[in-house]
Amino acid sequence: MIVQEFFEDENKILTIVHEKMDEGIENRSLNDSISIDGHIISFKEYFVNKFKLDDIECDLVIQGFLKCKDEKNPYKEYSTFFKEFVNFQENAFFEDNSPIVPIKEYNKLYKFIKDYSNYNFTKYSWGNVLFFSPVKIKTNWFWSDNFPYLKISGCDVKGRAIIKFKLNHIILESVVLEDIYNGQKIFSNYDWNNYEIEIYDGMKLIFKKQQDLIRNINMHINMETENYKVNLKKSNKPISLNPQTIESYNTNERKPLDHISKYLTDEFMFYSNFINVKKDKCIFLRKNEREKALDLFNDLTRKSGEIWIFDPYFLSQKYSDLEDITDFLMILINNVHRKHIVFSKYRDGSFESFKNELSIPQLAFFKKFGFQNVEFIESKEDFHDRFLFFVSKNKIEGYQLGTSINSLGKNYSNIVKLNDCCCHYIFKILMDDIISENKYRICD
Repeated sequence: MIVQEFFEDENKILTIVHEKMDEGIENRSLNDSISIDGHIISFKEYFVNKFKLDDIECDLVIQGFLKCKDEKNPYKEYSTFFKEFVNFQENAFFEDNSPIVPIKEYNKLYKFIKDYSNYNFTKYSWGNVLFFSPVKIKTNWFWSDNFPYLKISGCDVKGRAIIKFKLNHIILESVVLEDIYNGQKIFSNYDWNNYEIEIYDGMKLIFKKQQDLIRNINMHINMETENYKVNLKKSNKPISLNPQTIESYNTNERKPLDHISKYLTDEFMFYSNFINVKKDKCIFLRKNEREKALDLFNDLTRKSGEIWIFDPYFLSQKYSDLEDITDFLMILINNVHRKHIVFSKYRDGSFESFKNELSIPQLAFFKKFGFQNVEFIESKEDFHDRFLFFVSKNKIEGYQLGTSINSLGKNYSNIVKLNDCCCHYIFKILMDDIISENKYRICD
């Protein structure tokens, strides 16, 4: 067996054990290290006859089968059985779901582990032990005079194979073969552009793969002319200009199947883009849809978690009036958690001028409905984009706004939900770079 170990300083952060992958490299020993954000990340690889899995201490065990090209599968072309011993522990690079170190530094860690193990390392892998036992079966496709065909190869080839020859998502033909053997060719009566195959040893699944065929290669060749530099007006750093021309080439003549495939792909994209759009991913507001904007904001603020609003224009007298602001503040009452509104003093607005405009009845109303929990924070840096976050113990949900909150629905604007990785990254940057110590409340 080949054992691969990765360390952060003296702490082991990942162990991967490969069974049946040591032929010809029993005497190989590898060592390497890099520096990441003040930590030494080191790697060593060595051969052992046995690895005692029963002695591993862990919080939980996951085991099963991975198909070819699964994100967790380091072999890609082989299917594999695996066992993962999971340890829930803190690490030096993440706090909750946010990276402590810069993304560039974390990517160095990911690449270092990927280069040596071909494993896709995540924060959840930290401290884990993984055991892989691949099945040495491969399938490759080849051209014949008529249609493409498959070839099965490998020292573990045996059992029954079930193959689906497909055109995009449409199954053209299913083939079931018993007692398959190394080097066997499998032909179809149809022209196809992708296939799925499963191989069973008795009732046990030992190989699974899906693959698309590359039927045409479109090459776009960039040809650069002379390189020269230009000085910018507001930067001391010159930029290089490389005017380009592009030539396109197609290596194969398009066949009827390729035209059908394009039709099906275009149809699928239409369905995905226009019919099956998830409503919570992107919301678009037309001009003068103020009521709709208020309803949407009301629905959003009922989500669980503290509210963080980053809006440089929220208190801007130039882009809103007192009624715009108070309308949205009223809606915040529906959320029982703490609310934080980060605004920019560089955008023609201040908390003092806003509060001085409030009438005595308005101040009494805010106090009655718990506006002690609404905190206005002056940014220490100017910023432009507007964001809305809901922060709970285990989750951050974020949205990017196309305009200031108090302007939603006045003109054309949008609300876009951020994916998890982008959300955590942006929130951390804003908290690190924008938040100041200048904090205010309507009701002190």
